[in-house]
Amino acid sequence: MINITKDTIIGDILDVAPQTAPIFLSIGMHCLGCPSSRGETVEEACMVHGIDVDKLLALVNEELYHSTGRIRDTVCVLNHARNERKAFVNGKERCVRKTQEGFSARFQSNGFSHEKPTPQERSSCGDAYGNTVCVLNRVRNERTKPPERGETMRALELPPRLRLIAGWVPEGAYLADVGTDHGYLPTWLRLQGKIRGAVASDLRPGPLERAKVTGSLYGTDNIEYRLCNGLAGIRPSEVDTVTIAGMGGETILSILKAAPWTADGQHTLLLQPQSHEEMVRQYLAENGFAITREALVRDRGTLYTVMEAKAGKMELSLSQVWGGIGLAHDPLADRYIVEKIVRTQMALAGAKRSTRLQARTEELREILTALLRAREEWRHANRRTN
Repeated sequence: MINITKDTIIGDILDVAPQTAPIFLSIGMHCLGCPSSRGETVEEACMVHGIDVDKLLALVNEELYHSTGRIRDTVCVLNHARNERKAFVNGKERCVRKTQEGFSARFQSNGFSHEKPTPQERSSCGDAYGNTVCVLNRVRNERTKPPERGETMRALELPPRLRLIAGWVPEGAYLADVGTDHGYLPTWLRLQGKIRGAVASDLRPGPLERAKVTGSLYGTDNIEYRLCNGLAGIRPSEVDTVTIAGMGGETILSILKAAPWTADGQHTLLLQPQSHEEMVRQYLAENGFAITREALVRDRGTLYTVMEAKAGKMELSLSQVWGGIGLAHDPLADRYIVEKIVRTQMALAGAKRSTRLQARTEELREILTALLRAREEWRHANRRTN
């Protein structure tokens, strides 16, 4: 039986065996779509996350053992091809220029003569790796279908930030998940029976295909997958709840600006900006929204903010714009505000040293004062509570 080894690339495993994704998610690898994560070997990933590599390999290979034998065979092809590619890149003599005969001979020696590429699949790059990728794509496409009856799948686990968002999605909602990536959120919500259906959208074909694979593997229904920019491909009448997570604040704002119907009073927004939360709060306050609740969540050592917004009116102080809304009793708020204070102090020090940024100095001082006030308010609220 062919096993995944500690030298196998994470991205390669996920490409041919996407059903192993929940295993990597469960150990804290929540950014499986990031190039840096996908490019790590299993051993490197375990070192970063403090995980026993042997235990992780046992879990992954157990999952593969219970999957079809075709997946295990494909991983062997993949490892062989990767070694060929490495030799090609390094100019080693092990690399052999691809011919149909050479490709066939190498794979017959490994028991994979039945996986020769068709003439239409042959790579123009001239090496065995390119041909193998074609074969792998064909094998992966054959795999991306619903599990057979009786086939068991591991429970889908959400990372903390998506778990918080999922808890805020209204019962019986019809969801638009913008930038769905792997489609974990709508798939999980359908599996729990919490939503009636969803439209999962993404700007890029690759992530959308991965979302389709996730939905197919877990056998979820009533999820439509659409290739579109933000909410451009979704009609207001189709959904009542919109989730936008894992994007920078500026990107979120561009999506909302292009969809003014989100402020019509018929839709709930659940937003999780990766950066520039202050810009999101300010925009919502100035464009017919009210933030009805906000919370912080720690995910892989990083603090993220999640906001729920609906049509309404609100006025924000500078302390609320930068320090958050309704976080007086959030146990993570003190650290969140302190991090903002430190970054603002560093920016202020840099502005003082640069004549070009002198005009920004006063603005940074005001922000720093507002953050210090927000922290004092948090400490006062928690002293009274305790």
